[in-house]
Order: sequence, then structure tokens, then C-alpha cells
Amino acid sequence: MTARSLPSSDARQPPALGGLNPTVLGLEIRRLLRNRRTMIFALIAPSLFFLLFGLNKAYAHESAGHSNVSAFILVSMALYGAVLATTAGGAILMLLSFAGGLFIPLSQYPHVLQTLAKFTPLYGLKQLVHAPLIGGSVDVVWAVNAVAWLVIFASGAVWRFRKDTARV
Repeated sequence: MTARSLPSSDARQPPALGGLNPTVLGLEIRRLLRNRRTMIFALIAPSLFFLLFGLNKAYAHESAGHSNVSAFILVSMALYGAVLATTAGGAILMLLSFAGGLFIPLSQYPHVLQTLAKFTPLYGLKQLVHAPLIGGSVDVVWAVNAVAWLVIFASGAVWRFRKDTARV
């Protein structure tokens, strides 16, 4: 009986493209595009909302920072579609979008809700994507909010993944 030695870790070459498999990526994109729910809620609904609300002639001439209200609506709908396409948010994401001021300006909310909105997952992202339209500086609190929620959601995903794979 002879013992075989394992190759040293120095001899191991990293996979091409850092491990990204173009075949798996293509399959995943096709799977997403075949999912009607994803297509409707992530692509069609935000586009339809922009066409209904963002192209209002009054908004095109109403100034908002360095832009107009139509641009704000466009960016908000794009953010909503992007977040929805990358999560399984559904109704919860819709509620968080309203709570964070993505659909309705926070200035329209009562003071208590304005304060609570600053602690929602979409508040920091919304402020960061609207910052170029407003001009001025970016508040560090916005980035902290976005990173904090990223850590919270990533930790939750890792916890659930470990719990799920522990059953096997």
C-alpha cells in the first residue's frame, strides 16, 4: 500500500475568471428572464409607474435641486426595480419603499415618520442615488445606513444558508 501525497496549495491555480462560470451565469439570466413575476415587478412595473407619474408635464418644469421632479421619479423607480430584481422582496419591499421615502418625498410625511424613515433599509440608498440630482455633499449617515443594512441582510443570508445546509 502506497500513500499518495496531495499537491501543495502553491501548485493550485485559481479558476479562470475568478471562479465565474459563464455557462452558469447564462443559465441564471435565462431563469430570471423566464420568471414572469420578476419581469413584471422588476422591469415593467417601475417603467409603467414612471410613464404614469414621471412624465407629468408639471413635473418636467418643477425644479428639484439641479434637476426636475421627473428625474427624481425616474431614479426612484430604477432603484426600486433594481432592489426588487435582486431580492425576493414583494410586499415587504413595497412597504419599506414607502417607509423610506422612495415613492413619496419624506417632506410629505409627519415628523415622527420622517425620523423613523432614516432607519429603514432603503433610506440610505435613496439618499445616495438622489445626491447627484440635489447637488451638495453626501452625508456619511446615508452610507452608514446602506452599509449597516447590507451587513444585517448579508448576516441573515449567511445564517439561513448555514441552517439550511446543516440539514443535509
